[in-house]
Amino acid sequence: MKDFARFEKYLLPESMNNDPKLLEYRIPKNIEDWHEFRKFSIGASEVAVVLGQNPYQIFPSMIEEKIGIKETRRSMNESMMSGLLAEEGILKRWSYHDGTDTNYVENYMNGNVIRKYEECDSYIVNIEYPWLFASLDGKALKGQQFLGTGQVINKMFPIECKTIKHFESKKWLDGVPSMYRYQINTQMLVTNTDVAELAVLEDGYSFRIEPFKRDDAACELILSETYQAYELMQYLLDLHNEIKKERSIGNIKIAQDLEVEFLNKLPLPGDQDGYSEYYSEKMLAESESFLGDANDATLAAISSKLRLAGKIIDKEQKQIDNLIKRSFVLNQGEYMDLSKNGKLRYYVKGGRVNHELSFTSYKSGYDEAKVKEMIKDLLD
Repeated sequence: MKDFARFEKYLLPESMNNDPKLLEYRIPKNIEDWHEFRKFSIGASEVAVVLGQNPYQIFPSMIEEKIGIKETRRSMNESMMSGLLAEEGILKRWSYHDGTDTNYVENYMNGNVIRKYEECDSYIVNIEYPWLFASLDGKALKGQQFLGTGQVINKMFPIECKTIKHFESKKWLDGVPSMYRYQINTQMLVTNTDVAELAVLEDGYSFRIEPFKRDDAACELILSETYQAYELMQYLLDLHNEIKKERSIGNIKIAQDLEVEFLNKLPLPGDQDGYSEYYSEKMLAESESFLGDANDATLAAISSKLRLAGKIIDKEQKQIDNLIKRSFVLNQGEYMDLSKNGKLRYYVKGGRVNHELSFTSYKSGYDEAKVKEMIKDLLD
């Protein structure tokens, strides 16, 4: 496990909620130790990468950054600076928010602070899960109301801040994206808390709060998968050092065999776009040919069928969605009540011109397992 002794000078005398299981380190941002602390640990925001739920980063790339094959960004750019500055404004909005859509503006105008918080500029580690850490945007102070239940919480709890653009908001139509759900559950897991809140600012002005209660099943998955990921990182670090040693003494064939072993130890790819770039970087040979095996032939056949099916499904969905929108227009209502299945909504979001069709409050009765069963012939 990580040797925390080198970071002892940054250890705060009191941890969050004075919890004896928590260690809290305040390390100035972007100094060497700030970056070193993140190595060989998995942060709450990185858990979705491990679980294959982050569309922007893939697990192999994260591993290569952690063990030093790839350089990690050390300098702040304009986007990162904007995000940090936005957190201050989001937390301030949070303090005036009372759970209604618009009253927080009136509370702000009247100087009526509803809830109190403190900013967090530290790494938090739970000694029960030392391979994980959380870096919170804010902590709700003790005695603040949790918007999920209206209950007063007698301990600090995490506040996570997000800024999103309008084009990203479509990913939220069916609820908070899984990558953020895993991040927030990891924060609750590490900090020994049962609730948290996600404060979202869209397009710089549209604000809302998403309350979270701890999901024990998600936390069990997080612990299991991240510990395996941590052990894999340790193994691959040793293998990487062995590859460097063999290359340095001219044993190129041995080094190449170890590199193949390295690739084979990585998890199988998921559906993120990042894998295309990752494998492109690894592809060094040009104009070469090799004989594919039976598994390659099966994958090629399935891919061909799915490509055609995707085109057909996309066209069908567009037509069906247009028929639903037509029904909204004919009936001139914002909500379509579908009884036990919930509601559909067709509305203008955030002052935009075009209406959006939302399935957020609709329950189809289908899940991924059922749909996969329906299309299993395509996957054979």
